[in-house]
Amino acid sequence: MAISCSTCKGRGFCGAKRCIYLDRISAVAPIAKKVSTSFFGSSPPSVFVGRIGYPNVFAGALAPAEQGDTALFDNPSLWAGKQMSIQDILAYRTSLVNSRLRTNIKKKPKFLESIQEIAMAKKSVEFEAHYEKPVSMGLGFFTTSAPIGPSGSISTMALTENVRVARKVDSIVSDIHAQAKTSVIELFDKSLSENSIMKLFSVGLLGRKTDRKLVPTRWSITAIDDTLGKNIIDEIKAHDIIDSVQILKANYNGNYFWIILLPNVWSYELIELGHEGAVWSDKGTKVCVTKDFENYFGRKKYASITAGGYYAARIGVLEYLNKIKKQASVLIVREILPDYFAPLGVWVVRETVRKAMNAKPVVYESAKHAVLATQKEMKAQKDIFHESVLLKKSFSQKMLSSFA
Repeated sequence: MAISCSTCKGRGFCGAKRCIYLDRISAVAPIAKKVSTSFFGSSPPSVFVGRIGYPNVFAGALAPAEQGDTALFDNPSLWAGKQMSIQDILAYRTSLVNSRLRTNIKKKPKFLESIQEIAMAKKSVEFEAHYEKPVSMGLGFFTTSAPIGPSGSISTMALTENVRVARKVDSIVSDIHAQAKTSVIELFDKSLSENSIMKLFSVGLLGRKTDRKLVPTRWSITAIDDTLGKNIIDEIKAHDIIDSVQILKANYNGNYFWIILLPNVWSYELIELGHEGAVWSDKGTKVCVTKDFENYFGRKKYASITAGGYYAARIGVLEYLNKIKKQASVLIVREILPDYFAPLGVWVVRETVRKAMNAKPVVYESAKHAVLATQKEMKAQKDIFHESVLLKKSFSQKMLSSFA
């Protein structure tokens, strides 16, 4: 498998013609030099909990070395809405300094209080930090979360202004008797974004008091998507089945999605076709195929092949089906072109699928016609009928009238 940028660090392990790590490291060098051993800036708000060394992990607050409204540095829905380029998003994200300290996931050192307050903040919040030694110029690129910039181990950290917290957030965080699942669903129902809920969950602010702990950011993102998705699945199973085969589609920064809705009870599959040169694709493989599937009764194990993207893609479709009060079998085909040259996080998947679900669906005579139409638009020469577990099960069970 491809080696991550944070592992390679410009040493050519991945074989890529263009090294985004070296491109960005030169850009963040002035930031690291400016910050050195002290920092003052406004967090968007944004926090990050690492996973290396678990259960003893780094927890930190992210902020650029500037004051004022920095919300754009951590706002996936806004990035997608503005169709921001990879370069522009990287410029924001790699400017974020990670002021962090290692701690056990169950312990509550004093510095964690500041990070938790930042996670709860309604708007950008200023803080100052001093570091044990000059910050590192290293960058963090991840499969699930958005990239981050330089980091430094703090010796002291303090908020320099009062934090404004939304009433709904304050109320749920204060409820130390509710299960984390209940709190997550309630916050989402009150229109708090997944990005905001993830921060609260990651820094140990949701769930019963005795269960609260730090959760690595990459795990918390998937946990939130999965929790919200399962809750909606329970709801859509009570709806009637859609009465036609439909395709909705969208693309963003080299990621192309076709969402095929089939008239059957709930089941779901994500097939990813990664071209050589695209993020996380196998070196030397023209088109790398990865896929995960769940039937009506769901999965018992984590979707380890397509990982966080599986759950991020699923929630966008589920929101749509719940809105129109229907259920369906859902096949999502994602084609990843070399244009997607730097990992931005699974928010790209979530927001692009949501964009597709806001488009006007195209109705097809049968599932066969829909899949053939999708294959005609794809650049990869792949037989989706051969690759898809969902389609094979549909054929063998002979449950879809559209295959007749």
